[in-house]
Amino acid sequence: MPSIYNMLENICENTGLVLVKVKVYESGKALRANLYFTGRTDLVLRNYRASDALALAAFYSIPILIKKDLLKQSPKIDS
Repeated sequence: MPSIYNMLENICENTGLVLVKVKVYESGKALRANLYFTGRTDLVLRNYRASDALALAAFYSIPILIKKDLLKQSPKIDS
């Protein structure tokens, strides 16, 4: 069954774009990510779910950029 990841791969193959890095950042209480593509033109897809971006980065073995202070934060658990 095709997934959103397969769709993105097909789009990249047909447009000549390659995912080159992912930048993760905090947005309110959530983690978001920007996806950086290069090819015939450069493209940045902004404000996507970090979990999806991390899955793509891991699959394609590309760099994941995140600020050190974000990694040092303790998780905040709502009661």
